[in-house]
Amino acid sequence: MSVCDLITNSEVKALLDRVIPSYDRMLRLPIRVASRSRRAPLIGTAFDYALRFELQRRCPQARDQGWVAEHALHVLNAGYLSEGADPFTTAQLAERVRCRVDDARVFQREHLRQKQPDRAWMERLADHALRLARLDSLYRAGYHGPELFAENSTALREEVLALLACVPREIFTGRGEVLLNPTFGKYSSWVGGADADLITDDRLIDIKVVAQPNVERGMVRQLVAYLILATCARRDGELMPPIAWIQLYFARHGHLWSMPAASILEHPAYAEVERGILQVARAMNAPRFLPIETVDILPTQAT
Repeated sequence: MSVCDLITNSEVKALLDRVIPSYDRMLRLPIRVASRSRRAPLIGTAFDYALRFELQRRCPQARDQGWVAEHALHVLNAGYLSEGADPFTTAQLAERVRCRVDDARVFQREHLRQKQPDRAWMERLADHALRLARLDSLYRAGYHGPELFAENSTALREEVLALLACVPREIFTGRGEVLLNPTFGKYSSWVGGADADLITDDRLIDIKVVAQPNVERGMVRQLVAYLILATCARRDGELMPPIAWIQLYFARHGHLWSMPAASILEHPAYAEVERGILQVARAMNAPRFLPIETVDILPTQAT
């Protein structure tokens, strides 16, 4: 069970809606980076990797929880690939995955030393981000087809870099805690290893690479669920900064949408809602290997 599964539960939806204040759903923002391919999910995952590379370069204090792509090796080494898979072929695949991840880690260390990376360097960053993004589907969905090691086109690299160029300066100027894909102690295990996209200073940010900048109810419920997990983890002594804002970053529009956390945490019903959600999460939780929300990277109609 993931956070996405949790927030589709009817009881959880009703609980969350008790503490979510009203907001404008339609933002009516101009699109700054249009989708140039039918690879929207791949681009979204690659942008997440590229953003993390840059955040670590610009914010030396950033703490990384590891890459989903690195966990792809667990799928292979622990035998979670489809039944009947050829062990020799699986071993070859594992070696290719390991080499790709190792290459990306070497590049990342070099990237952290760059003061002003030039265009050619950033194109290498985009290529590594796309290569890692392709591996995510091996961990999340057990996919091991031809797309896993496909070459990245110039158009794909350029789209990732265009999205990166739109990121507001305020995301890169965190002076306090910067947590990349933060987890929430024992509470993450209750919801399938839940991890958010980013915490910087006192802001919890979820990244959306979508064509329409609509603040959908499910997006806000997911943010509030993360806020509840972060609040519980901090109360238990986890290294988690206090959250003052929950935000959606619409990457194709370069826009940060914000809601004050106090409007939720100080709601008279908050304590009851928190207890209820944790009870449902524990009841729904069952051990499984694929804890992170499944995301398809195969060609699909852009959204």
